[in-house]
Amino acid sequence: PLDILFAVVLDEGDRIVPGRVGVLKVAAWERGPGGMTHRGAHARRSDPDVFHLFVHGQGRVVGEQAGRQAELVSGDVTLVDTSLPFRCIHEVSDVVCLTIPWTLLPTAQQSPNAVAGVLIGGGAGPGALLSSLVRQLPGHLEGIDGQEGFRIGTALVDLLSATLAVSNGRPDHEVTDWARRSLVQRILVYIEDQLADPELSPSKVAEAHHISVRYLHKLFASQ
Repeated sequence: PLDILFAVVLDEGDRIVPGRVGVLKVAAWERGPGGMTHRGAHARRSDPDVFHLFVHGQGRVVGEQAGRQAELVSGDVTLVDTSLPFRCIHEVSDVVCLTIPWTLLPTAQQSPNAVAGVLIGGGAGPGALLSSLVRQLPGHLEGIDGQEGFRIGTALVDLLSATLAVSNGRPDHEVTDWARRSLVQRILVYIEDQLADPELSPSKVAEAHHISVRYLHKLFASQ
């Protein structure tokens, strides 16, 4: 839920393109100048199990959430926790949004402090790679089937988590531990998605994630 301000009348150039990549929802939209406000009352009605990643296209955008204020330029990535209020004003709204379940992030990143209002620069490094991949998604939604979509979606979440880990200066051993936990989460989501498959087996799960059956058992030895 949002309060949306349109500075000019809607016309045929305004559009929204919805889709899905694995467990991630995708939405792309183009719009003229305006803004949006997500108030406390809106936050109380929002889905607490997801957060949003926005990649900005052309135009200047000013946003604020959780005391973090940022001016965004083309390619920048913003993270938004809809359980908290936020607002933004834009010259042009040219955005791709991913809706991501919290459970796909490492435990250390599953909090509003980790993502609310966080800005990831899209000009260089892993932020630029993340931005570029997300921006390309709307043009390829029709050519991505269920299994491909699942792999692409989990890869995008992995890249986001790695970008957050690097930007927060986490030690190498913590990043490695994050990678292991992230892989376990991806496998659990995959199993849930494939439960109706009568041929589902440890070997098929391992093959889908490009690991050995032995390593698969090692990952789940403590569970």
